[in-house]
Amino acid sequence: DNIFLTNSATNAISMVLQGLLDSNTMDAVMIPIPQYPVYSALIAKMGSHHVGYELDESLNWAVSREELEKKLELSQKEGFCVKALAM
Repeated sequence: DNIFLTNSATNAISMVLQGLLDSNTMDAVMIPIPQYPVYSALIAKMGSHHVGYELDESLNWAVSREELEKKLELSQKEGFCVKALAM
């Protein structure tokens, strides 16, 4: 097992995104709406894109499989290459 220590959640998220995304491409990450703002800020800073998916309050702020599949399909039609899903 590997354990990676960082000095903040922001730095940990940044390290993961840097390993996944190519800057100035159509790479994308699916992120929840509402979201932790650092996701969209770091993704934009890296020259990539985010695809928002809606959390459902009636499901205790969960997301349905249908919502994820719909957003993934739409993003692919727009030419994005989704590399990750932030939960």
